[in-house]
Amino acid sequence: QGPNFTNEAYQYVNRVPNLQVLSAESTLTSDDGLEQLKNMDSLVALLLRRTEVTDEGLKSLKALPKLKDLDVRFTNVGDSGMESIAEIPSLRYLKLQQTLISESGVETLTKLENLERLNLNNLFIGNPALEQIQKFKKLTHLDLDDTQIDDAGLEHLKDLRTLKHLSFSRDFITETGLAHLAGLTNMEELNLRQIGTTDDGMVSLKDMKKLRMLDLSETIIGDPGVEHLTALASLEGLDLWATNVTDKSTESLGKLTNLKDLSLEATKITDEGLKNLTTLKNLEKLNLTKTAITAEGLANLQELPKLKEVVVGFTGITDEQRQAFNKNRDKEKPQVQFTETAR
Repeated sequence: QGPNFTNEAYQYVNRVPNLQVLSAESTLTSDDGLEQLKNMDSLVALLLRRTEVTDEGLKSLKALPKLKDLDVRFTNVGDSGMESIAEIPSLRYLKLQQTLISESGVETLTKLENLERLNLNNLFIGNPALEQIQKFKKLTHLDLDDTQIDDAGLEHLKDLRTLKHLSFSRDFITETGLAHLAGLTNMEELNLRQIGTTDDGMVSLKDMKKLRMLDLSETIIGDPGVEHLTALASLEGLDLWATNVTDKSTESLGKLTNLKDLSLEATKITDEGLKNLTTLKNLEKLNLTKTAITAEGLANLQELPKLKEVVVGFTGITDEQRQAFNKNRDKEKPQVQFTETAR
């Protein structure tokens, strides 16, 4: 990686026998470099994020019979380049974030019948792209952050039952759109950061019994919405940063006993709320940044046998109070690392 890796280096890369993974991220790799990869029959993964490759260079990749994973994020590839990528039937994982691809390019990619993971973050695409994406019948991971999709577009995803990971943070989505996703019961990771849903939208998640990770940060979700989440017993990670939850939500959170990572940053949680979290025996990390908790409230966390990290930035918790917490901790429990920020 880095600017010292140029096209000239590929004459040496070509000599590496049975090379399967090549990471050229943030290098000066351009189309001339890709031309030299044509004979690398063993290559499985090619990572070209932040390089100088263009649509012309992607033509060389059609000669790679085993290529499974391709990352061209933050490059200037566009729709014509997708015509070349669509001719790589072995491809399973494709990352296209912040490229020049439009809805037309997405349609071209539907020839990749075995595609499993697709990253389309930061593209100027809308609902017509989702109409094409529904054709990927083996898709398990889909990233659509910062696009132009809205509630109506999500209807095209309702039958993609293979989806396990879905992210559309900062898109124009409300509870109306989430209702289209209610039947995606194989979902394991869902990122809803900074979308427009209200508490009512959480009802649509209740049948996602396999859900492990849920990001609701920077939404207007409050206590009623968190109460709906108690149906998600498999949750291990929950981000409620900058939401409207209060101490009342901790009554519901205390029922999610598989939680390992919980963020309550910039919420209205106080010492009183921490009393309800003592049931979270699997909790390893807790973010309390910018909350009203005190050292007295922290004492409740001594009940958590697996707790390893607590983020306490902008709370007023002193170094002495942090040291006292660990000094009073049972020897069989891990010492807790207190940090200022998790972001």
